[in-house]
Amino acid sequence: RSPLRSASGATVLTSLTFTPDGKAFAAVTGSSSQIDRSSDDGVHWQLVYNAPDNAPIYHVRVTPRGDIMASLGFWGGETVITTDLGTTWTAIPAPPGERATFFDNDYTGRIIVGTDSGIFRTGDNGRTWQQLWTSGGSDFIPRILFTPGGIMTALSIRSGVVESFDDGRTWDSLNTGLEDLTSRTILRDLAVDDEGYLYLSTGYDSYY
Repeated sequence: RSPLRSASGATVLTSLTFTPDGKAFAAVTGSSSQIDRSSDDGVHWQLVYNAPDNAPIYHVRVTPRGDIMASLGFWGGETVITTDLGTTWTAIPAPPGERATFFDNDYTGRIIVGTDSGIFRTGDNGRTWQQLWTSGGSDFIPRILFTPGGIMTALSIRSGVVESFDDGRTWDSLNTGLEDLTSRTILRDLAVDDEGYLYLSTGYDSYY
């Protein structure tokens, strides 16, 4: 094993993701806050993004469509996306008046964002937004999952797990069998395996 090194020599790695063809994207912090790319298993790194004002980069991920998306700053900060492996980046603002807690895009390239009041979608890089689901406010959405068939499954700290089979027009609750959604139950993350089974982790040493 060899240590990963960023293009600038920064050593604080805040996020790491890989494309299907093996390219690595790392968010690092040191003399600057940046994203580096490696195409040779981490031997060499190339700087592909410098965050404005050294804003911390908390999450870098490959979206379902294969783009690279990164979240900047604290809760409610800006998100940037690249469709050409880091050559150019586009800033995506959160919906007006909302604090973004999760960004991703679906298989069609539309951007989906979870906020403290629900789930929104934009097809024009944040110029206009459509609200798909309303949580009731004072919420936190840490994860939204997508399938090629258009199914969306979201995890809401306040409302639990909700799912849509019709592109976000209607939503169903999937909370049967979960503990009571009270203040003592902290829902952490949601994942799906290749057979379609959902897995849910909580903040109290339990998972479903």
